[in-house]
Amino acid sequence: MSFMEKTEFEFEKVFDVEDYLFIYNPLLTQEVNEAQSNFIDEVLKLEKGSKILDLCCGFGRVTNILAEKGYSMSGLDSSAEFLQIARQEAEKKQLKVMYYQDDMRNFEFVNEFDAVINIFTSFGYFCDKDNFKVLQGISNSLKKGGKFLLDMFNREYILKNYLPYVVTKREESYIVEINSFDIINSRNCTERILFRDGITKKANFFVRAYTFTEIKYLLSKVGLKVTTTFGNYKTDEPYTLNSRRMIVLSIKA
Repeated sequence: MSFMEKTEFEFEKVFDVEDYLFIYNPLLTQEVNEAQSNFIDEVLKLEKGSKILDLCCGFGRVTNILAEKGYSMSGLDSSAEFLQIARQEAEKKQLKVMYYQDDMRNFEFVNEFDAVINIFTSFGYFCDKDNFKVLQGISNSLKKGGKFLLDMFNREYILKNYLPYVVTKREESYIVEINSFDIINSRNCTERILFRDGITKKANFFVRAYTFTEIKYLLSKVGLKVTTTFGNYKTDEPYTLNSRRMIVLSIKA
């Protein structure tokens, strides 16, 4: 059986804290984190003190910055290790942030938040039924008039510029990503191989590559109406065929 035919996402391996930070920290600099936070602040247009949930918040890189801006922040992630880092940073900065450990499919919030954000392609990790369940939970958690900001890679861009192999050298280590696109299920499947300190680690994962039309339809099915789209973390950059990101803002009727 090929990886494209598998349905399991190796979460523990993919989100191993030490490996994840080694791979992504050079990309997620403080400058990047602040730029994304400023973009979110500008797009949501909420009063300070508004309640925002950062869904799949990771180690709180954006959550804590938004808390510094005056929002009442909550973060939800499945990783206890990531949340420990987020809490420690919040305590260090004397920020009051509520962090929850849970699966993103298991929402218990009802009419709780003025906005939910889900950024850095943290959606599409499950079968279509469970991905839809996530959207339903997001809608349920929002107050009437609440906003949902979804940030994913642009399917059209990655297909147009598809790279079957990506090799990154970092210090004396190598990160190899072997990609294959499952056109039947519209999934970008990746086998990640990390060569570091004489040890080889492999992790398999996939992301459901939604079109904008699909996302708009699914959001409408859970009571969310799309209002604006962006092609990157800039408010003046529209979403197009050549955009690297597909960032969608919707509102609960």
